[in-house]
Amino acid sequence: MNIPDEILVAILDFATLNKNRPCPDACHQKRDYESARTLTLVSKRFRRIATPLMFEEIRFESHRPSMRFMVPPSRAVQKLHQLLQANPSLRPLCHTLRAEIDDTAHVVEEDFQIINDFISWFSNLRDLTLVGGFYSSTSDVVRDNALALVGRTRELTKVKNLHVEGSMWYYETGGITLAEAANHINVSSLKGLEITAAGLSDPSTISDMLTPDKIRSAPFTSLKLKGCKDYPEAIAAMIHWPRELVHFAINTSGSFVSDMSLVQIGRCLAVHKETLKNIYIDLLGFPHGLSFRACDFPYLETLRLSRTQICEDPRNRNFEWKPEYADLLLGPQLHTFGLVFGVMGHSLINNWGSMEEEWIRQLAKAASERGSALRAIEINFSPVNPYPNLKQGVYSEWEYVYPWDRMDQLGAEILQYGVTLRYTPPPWTKEEWLNKTLWHGSLCACEDM
Repeated sequence: MNIPDEILVAILDFATLNKNRPCPDACHQKRDYESARTLTLVSKRFRRIATPLMFEEIRFESHRPSMRFMVPPSRAVQKLHQLLQANPSLRPLCHTLRAEIDDTAHVVEEDFQIINDFISWFSNLRDLTLVGGFYSSTSDVVRDNALALVGRTRELTKVKNLHVEGSMWYYETGGITLAEAANHINVSSLKGLEITAAGLSDPSTISDMLTPDKIRSAPFTSLKLKGCKDYPEAIAAMIHWPRELVHFAINTSGSFVSDMSLVQIGRCLAVHKETLKNIYIDLLGFPHGLSFRACDFPYLETLRLSRTQICEDPRNRNFEWKPEYADLLLGPQLHTFGLVFGVMGHSLINNWGSMEEEWIRQLAKAASERGSALRAIEINFSPVNPYPNLKQGVYSEWEYVYPWDRMDQLGAEILQYGVTLRYTPPPWTKEEWLNKTLWHGSLCACEDM
């Protein structure tokens, strides 16, 4: 075979992609593990090229818990450990590791030996995800060892992205707190930090999260806080930790404890106004109205906001555009604005109607009149259940119109303003949508009586 190595690498890389098994039952990469293993048996040349593909990304994810967890170690984890113990040359091949701790099992300290070995062995690790181990009722052995694992990341001098996630079983309360994260994470090479389902910090520790020498010292430039349940003061401290932020995303899932306004978030982010390019603020708590001053961020290119968060109507129904919104949103470099819909069971945000359509139309028109940089508007609209649309300002009248027909028509209309409309693919056909909205509409009408 006379194919150059670089072409053969691309061919085998594509051939081993996991196209049909997004959640296999055992240790896998984002590949078809069996295909990669088979390729290593074809020839010495194939073995040399395919072997790194087998070990570059190690994830333990499964519908069967017995196969998924690294702590306590499943049989698949133990077999992998034995293989790597006997073949040290394979260890540097791992670039991505996802490890999950079972918060529902009886775990002893010895159960952490394998994951600790992996942290020691994988010297070329670039991306690390640690899941579980922080549930409030978990034993001290589990929580202490989980925190120690987070602390050991400082030994990984090549890690670029770190994701610490609360347990899937106890998502609401099962994550590392932001104070604990600030005290244990110290990775000199880190570029992206993501914390999911952060729990509540001990209030007495929040003031000590950032000593003077830690403020504006962390190397990461991307910070994502998803499902964050921590106090506003802890969130503010996390924002002040990095030297500079380029990308920021937050969602508190409507936590009343973490209830923050867009004004508060804007004030916190102001320390990074010269570097921020992308901001994504999903639901923070109660609706507060549009009060985020994107215009104060001179290099901001993309802004995504929650439709619920920026609604001024406490019932989250009347969604109106105001001329002053253009002054707030249309910053000098903002080329993409996103409107994010529907979380936390608020059924009335699972619709798209004349109010939302007019809001987007006025934004596009204002951008054109001002000669702003806005070129695209994104609609993140993926409702779990179809609902009819309220007519603007009329709580008792409903519109039975397929939302994506509206979006197509609106997209064609705002092209005259030099703005493109993009939206998430519809999860329902037009027929399915209309049939289901007739049923939901009758229920909603009863509720309004």
